[in-house]
Amino acid sequence: MEHGQKATLPSTELGDSRCFQIEYFGHGDIFMVAWEGSIDFEPSADDSTSACFGFSHGSDVTILAALGGYLRRIGHTVDETRDVLLEAGTDVLTANYPEYQLDRSRHNSLLGKVAVGQEFRNYDLDGITGFEHSLSCLLPPVPDRPGQIGKTGGTGIYTTPSQADQEHLVFVSLAPNTALPHEENLTVSHTAEFCEQDVQTIAKLVCDVALGEYRIDVYAFLKNFGMGSEEA
Repeated sequence: MEHGQKATLPSTELGDSRCFQIEYFGHGDIFMVAWEGSIDFEPSADDSTSACFGFSHGSDVTILAALGGYLRRIGHTVDETRDVLLEAGTDVLTANYPEYQLDRSRHNSLLGKVAVGQEFRNYDLDGITGFEHSLSCLLPPVPDRPGQIGKTGGTGIYTTPSQADQEHLVFVSLAPNTALPHEENLTVSHTAEFCEQDVQTIAKLVCDVALGEYRIDVYAFLKNFGMGSEEA
């Protein structure tokens, strides 16, 4: 890993040997990967057992907001969600950044919408292999590196619908498909499904791996959570 963190996820109905990793590559772009098996396994985008997801640099705080938004969607209060995220970000919050840095997340409208679990229905997905119901978009697809997502590919974050037995969090990797018209040129490459019990572990990895300006963004988001648009 160039700069990364990994951990085992709790044993749940989704499995007993699930692992998750997040790392930076390039100029701060984010590589996330989920797999079943040993924590000592070294996953890569080229192996046949890992589900890999990419986000362009600066997405750390948006991923964290999506984790909070998922908790809100499944019925957690603002206070309950804040407690989970603050626990995950304990190490980040030990920093003593200047007060003016707290403005960094206050005026980001997308961040506020994602953090309350707002639906982005234009990006919902239907007919995805392995899912009986359509997937409700929580975070619209983000390019996996700087550029247009139709050319780079990327990742969206979704939830299974509330009418399902249990509402899960779903990461969806989207790959360019030049055989399709430009406005529809993304196809689902692979998915990974997570549940409520996984959120704190994944959130801690996101917080712990953040560096530099991205770490300040995470700090500001955690400090501000529940004090503005997240209270909706």
